[in-house]
Amino acid sequence: RLAEACPEVAVRCLAPIPPPGCPPELFRFHWPAIECLPSANVVVGGAGYGTFFECQALNIPFVVNPATRLYDRQHTRVYRWLGISPTWPLVPATAPEKVVEAVQSLLMGHHPKPGPYENGTIQAARLIQELIF
Repeated sequence: RLAEACPEVAVRCLAPIPPPGCPPELFRFHWPAIECLPSANVVVGGAGYGTFFECQALNIPFVVNPATRLYDRQHTRVYRWLGISPTWPLVPATAPEKVVEAVQSLLMGHHPKPGPYENGTIQAARLIQELIF
C-alpha cells in the first residue's frame, strides 16, 4: 500500500524472508539491517529491540506497529518511549492507512537525515589515535 500511495518514493521491504503479499521487486535481504538504515528517510516496522533502538540511535523517523509477542513487550517499549526522546520522530500506527499517512507526513516534514552510522569502536580508535599522535 505504501508503494502504491507514494510512487515517487523508493519503498523497500527489508526482512529475513519476504512477508506475505510483499511484491518481489520490493523485497531486499541484508544483514545486519543497521547498515541499510542510514539511507532511509523513514523506517516502518515492528518494535523489536534491534529496529527500535537502531532507528533511535540513528535518529531515523520510525513509524512503528508493535507486534504482540509472548517474549517481547513491544507495545510497552513504544509507549514508554513516546515523548521521552522529543527529537526522535516515533509514530505508532497500527492500521495500513495510518502507516501511509504517517510516512507521508514525515516525508513532508523534511526531517534532517543523520550522518553515516559509526559504531563506538571506530570512534574509540579515532580518539586513541588523536591522543597518541
